[in-house]
Amino acid sequence: MMYELTMTKNQTAIVRNAAGEYGDLRINKWNAFVNDVGRSTDKHIQKQALNEFDQAMRTAWGESAPTSTDEMVSAAALAFYLRHQLPELDEEDSFALELDQEHAELVKVILEEYFRLRLNQWFDYATEVSCNGYVYDKEDPDNDNKFSAYIKRRDASKEKFEKAMQMLVPRYGRQTEDMLIAQDIWQVIRYRLYLDKGGDPNGAVVDARPPMQISQEPLPKFIRKKEGV
Repeated sequence: MMYELTMTKNQTAIVRNAAGEYGDLRINKWNAFVNDVGRSTDKHIQKQALNEFDQAMRTAWGESAPTSTDEMVSAAALAFYLRHQLPELDEEDSFALELDQEHAELVKVILEEYFRLRLNQWFDYATEVSCNGYVYDKEDPDNDNKFSAYIKRRDASKEKFEKAMQMLVPRYGRQTEDMLIAQDIWQVIRYRLYLDKGGDPNGAVVDARPPMQISQEPLPKFIRKKEGV
């Protein structure tokens, strides 16, 4: 299935930023994240936070060097593409981004991570980066030890990520407009994909909840394109 996501310039910029950040964080590049989240803190605190994030990533990785994933490559390509499209847009322009289902799912994941990390919610991120190639295999005689090491890395890195974030944002209050925009786009994509997978629009699950605008931007349009169009 093919989709078209039509966004305002501001929404397009958030997707670009989130896509770029998705890849950067997985190769331990935290400068842009720290500058954005910690814009109201002094440079000394930002430097301390950068060090904490670096240590958190190294804890998550353990002794294994990280490897690039298809998702990281796709996110980087999307960020590059949007970076070159944005200068052509005026403030009142809209931008239509075509996505297949796989890439729509990825954009949904990228946006959710973008706002959740800024809410100091690190469990999913720590789970992913600590996995770092580990796959549960009950046939492996050493699986129990590998699994235990993975859980220890996950829990220890999650604690360090949270500590680093608290240096930049000691108290969590009102969300930024960028976070709200990310949630708006995420809601719209999540709901459409849920329905297209046969989800019950009257279901009790969170995905069945129709999107509701929470930012100052109008909700983007996310439609499934007709075959052959």
